Amino acid sequence: MNIVFIGTSSGRTSLSRFHSSILFEHNKFGLLIDAGDGAAKALLAADKNYNDINFILFTHYHADHFGGIGALITQMKIYGRKKTLKIITNKGLKSPLIKFLNSCYMFLNDLGFELIIIETEIDDEIKLAKDFSFRLRKNRHIQKKSGIDFIDEPKFISSSILFNYKGKHIFYTADVGSDKDLEIFNDFSIDLLIAESTHLSLKSISDFAVKSKIKYVYLTHIDEPDEKEIISSAKKMNKGKSFAVEAAFDGMTINVTDEF
Repeated sequence: MNIVFIGTSSGRTSLSRFHSSILFEHNKFGLLIDAGDGAAKALLAADKNYNDINFILFTHYHADHFGGIGALITQMKIYGRKKTLKIITNKGLKSPLIKFLNSCYMFLNDLGFELIIIETEIDDEIKLAKDFSFRLRKNRHIQKKSGIDFIDEPKFISSSILFNYKGKHIFYTADVGSDKDLEIFNDFSIDLLIAESTHLSLKSISDFAVKSKIKYVYLTHIDEPDEKEIISSAKKMNKGKSFAVEAAFDGMTINVTDEF
């Protein structure tokens, strides 16, 4: 199985990085995590075929993780997609997703392919193959929005993800609200960590990796003004540490089978 970083930028638009998106390539499926603004172009830049994506999973609906879904579905239609696409989202967020697609003139009964939207409960294990599953847990990234009445408060939700591949655990923080969100899967042993670097300090990531005995750490969601410092710090973190750390870049591929 490969993990491909399709977009590694923070919420700040960058000329050198696309917004957040990660592709899991399994021999049974292609799973895209988030579809930030520009996701369709980012996939082309990474030489990925839209038709190889079977599932799209959203962590939350901020534009840098969600804003590209309308354009991506549009491209799938233009390219003549025929096979079913399943989008997985948090419970309560199916309706806003459909409304967003409709506002892009993408209607579920007029795509030329079947689009199924699945709402999942927090902590439900979703199995995509015999050797691959994942579960979501709510983090603190999205706080209560006072004075906002156009959407029900329970729909303001952001999730981190724990993947299980052949009994090994991959923790993707997605966007978080504090260092405490690193601990939401502490009831599992973690083998590989994909950590965002905008809302987390590198020290907290390093301390967590050491404490949790994590072997591999990849940094993403990189804010352009901090890019050089993050890359430099990642190299320094490798010295004398019990884990390997690397700053991800667009198109970077991890062969998880090799690492595990």
